[in-house]
Amino acid sequence: MASLVLAVVVAVVGGRVYVNMNVPGSPHTPANALVDFRDAVYYPVTAALEGNNPYDVEAYRARYPVNNRFPAYAPSHLLLYLPFAALPHGAAQTLYLGLNLLLSALLCLATLRICGIRPTPAQTMLGAAAIVLSHPGELNLFVGQSGALMTSATYGAVWFAASSPALAGALLAVTATKPTFGIPVFALLALRGNTTAVAYGAAFTTVSCLAGFAWIAVGVGGVEPAASAIVDNIAGWGQTRWTGYQTSAHRSDVFFLVAHALGRPAPRVFTFAVMLGLLAVGGTCLRRSTTGNSPTQRRSAVAVISCITLSGFYHQAYDALLLCVPVAAAWVGVAPYASTEGRISRAVVVIAGTIIGANYLSTYAVLGYLEQFPTVRTAVVSLNALAAATITAVVLRQASIVSPSAQAHTSDAVRTATTRRENRT
Repeated sequence: MASLVLAVVVAVVGGRVYVNMNVPGSPHTPANALVDFRDAVYYPVTAALEGNNPYDVEAYRARYPVNNRFPAYAPSHLLLYLPFAALPHGAAQTLYLGLNLLLSALLCLATLRICGIRPTPAQTMLGAAAIVLSHPGELNLFVGQSGALMTSATYGAVWFAASSPALAGALLAVTATKPTFGIPVFALLALRGNTTAVAYGAAFTTVSCLAGFAWIAVGVGGVEPAASAIVDNIAGWGQTRWTGYQTSAHRSDVFFLVAHALGRPAPRVFTFAVMLGLLAVGGTCLRRSTTGNSPTQRRSAVAVISCITLSGFYHQAYDALLLCVPVAAAWVGVAPYASTEGRISRAVVVIAGTIIGANYLSTYAVLGYLEQFPTVRTAVVSLNALAAATITAVVLRQASIVSPSAQAHTSDAVRTATTRRENRT
């Protein structure tokens, strides 16, 4: 039965993506699936291979069949996705879709293991189906984003930070290809005390970024033009339909809520102050309750770091896959939630996670019908960010008040109860 459910979900979601794939060379056709793969993966790497600078917004958009600018990702991003440029665009995007489906299953498996569950094949298939069918999972697949990869790399970097710092460092380097992941994960692991893993990650990131930058600089004829294009690209961030608070359908960070409350984007000083404040709060929480290397402490660290990364830095709905562990842990009843004190908190997290997973109203197709109802539209697009902020607040509070020994006791009790249920069934 579980295999049938997964097959149906993959057929429906994956099939919809496949039949709506962007037509190579025709970026303005209605078929717009995998547009982010086209604009932020395939053609940026192609441009670099041809000696052009993908960070040069105007030249990039004029020279290649894309709709959007190449985002201000780290130069190492180009190296990470280099193999796809060896294929024609059509074959490359089909391969990317397949790999993204596999990564969704890998994310499910990692989530279950982090939550202390030894998953059966049925549990893994049902969990993978739930991820693919959720709005973040479906959106990640449809637009061709890297939410499953970045979330898996974040989980792995935190989980292995103490036991395998070199592996954690390599995974940190993967998160660093997207600075909105890399910056908070690096900072919070450093504050947690995982300095060896952070050192490895910094070394891998530096080498890969320098290699990527040198590749671009050689192609465009020097360091200065390569660097100036990157600086201009960063300066123009936030001026697109997808990032603006009045037009975005998928923002999931707290600054999206602040912008709606103020009626304008928050001042940059305020934004940076909030980011630093959340990092400080998260770092304090991590140092107080999750500095050990037991499974319960590592799970709590994964939950805290994932929540702050999502809410405290710019993210779209596909990045809400970061909440897989916090929500699954609440559903199962393991750390960072206490068995008694955390019952209400667990319910709040599960409800908030369900809202994010089911919020298919916050799509451009639906929002087009709400243009005449601005208050309703604002409420719909704010749901994801509000739910994510709620989960973040609950996770931080629970991780702070539940001692490691209490977490272990809770985890053991729940594991025993789960085993008994499995034996009865």
